[in-house]
Amino acid sequence: MRTLALRRSILVTAVVAAATAAVPTASASTLGHAEYGAEPVEPTTVSTEHPTGTAEYVAMGGSYSAGPSIEPIVDAACERSGANYPTLVARELGLDLRDVTCSGATTSEVLDESQQLADGEQRPPQVTAVTERTRLVTLNVGGNDIGHVGNAVLDSCGQALMEIALPMSYRDPVKWAGRTTCSYLAKGGARSDRTLDGTVTALSNLVATVRAVKATAPAARIVLVGYVPLVPPTSDDTDCTAAGLSPEGVVVARAGQEVLDTVMRSVAAAEDVEYLDMNDIAAEHSACAEDPWLTPLSLRTIATGTAPLHVTPAGMTATADALVAYLRG
Repeated sequence: MRTLALRRSILVTAVVAAATAAVPTASASTLGHAEYGAEPVEPTTVSTEHPTGTAEYVAMGGSYSAGPSIEPIVDAACERSGANYPTLVARELGLDLRDVTCSGATTSEVLDESQQLADGEQRPPQVTAVTERTRLVTLNVGGNDIGHVGNAVLDSCGQALMEIALPMSYRDPVKWAGRTTCSYLAKGGARSDRTLDGTVTALSNLVATVRAVKATAPAARIVLVGYVPLVPPTSDDTDCTAAGLSPEGVVVARAGQEVLDTVMRSVAAAEDVEYLDMNDIAAEHSACAEDPWLTPLSLRTIATGTAPLHVTPAGMTATADALVAYLRG
């Protein structure tokens, strides 16, 4: 397992320079709605307590920004919360928020692809929400490209989860004696092991997105917001059973974190934009901690419709506080 984490860490470091250099410079036309055959984004807006605060803030990203399962849900199709960190930041700073974060979004759906939602609705690329009056842009995306949470779940799925998630033919104790169904799925190719391709895609798309934002909103401050870590950044013997993560799941989650951190940090440095690293801020609040900012992987979580291994209300508030402090600093 340590070899797996090391291999992935070396891999992402090796592809950073090549992927960054390979991305063509974006032009203003990159944001043209007609190019994608989609109507302009209709984002969630928020009224602030500061009527003179007219600067526009565009928030882009996936579920770690959208806040699935955090009440109130203001966009059911995207599972977007009205208490996510973009909303909290906009209210605190008196910004005109255009929140287009959407659970499940990949970097491609931020940049140049429409996102197909469960209800059949399609959302245009998130970057089309940026306008010339945009003054702040936050990006938190990439986890879905590499299967970050999904891989940790599949490497941690215990018997209780298998009983509700798998067909009867996979539950035969004789047929599967000596090996878990999770191991079978991993070896059989059902596991979403997209780290390599996803890393290259995320790098390329994030660079292109940043350049597209600069082309349309040259005065905008662009901040890549890091992920709240699933597990502590060090120690392969971390006990995360309380959160439902197996030892294998811990290693896979840590490898995913390293990939995402390296991608976002590298893009920020290469494109001269900012990166808010959440690792130190949330060091004592991983899914394994006594006071976690992430939901556990458990039957109760799934049964109540809560997204497992996703940011809690406390985690959203902490992320908002960290971002506000960073912007003011």
